[in-house]
Amino acid sequence: MFKFIKFTCPECGSNKLDEVCLGATVYCGIKEISLYDSGEIYLSYNENDEYWDNVQEVEYSCAACGFLLEGIHDLESLKDWLLKNQDVLFRAHIHKWE
Repeated sequence: MFKFIKFTCPECGSNKLDEVCLGATVYCGIKEISLYDSGEIYLSYNENDEYWDNVQEVEYSCAACGFLLEGIHDLESLKDWLLKNQDVLFRAHIHKWE
């Protein structure tokens, strides 16, 4: 059994979180290559067919405004941050509506 934890950016209120892998090499399986009449090329990738190598550091930031979760570099510290801030952010959002 599991539960979802919702990220809420303390800066802008967005719920979109990015995982940024620094120094990584990513190998993606290409499914199709399309060449348009305009000369543009488009690659479509196989689902779940990627391999990550040499990830040196991971950062987490808000996808909307770029707010960086300082000092969060792994899933365990991300979980701790989310659990610690979830109630605080939830109360802050309720407070705004009062």
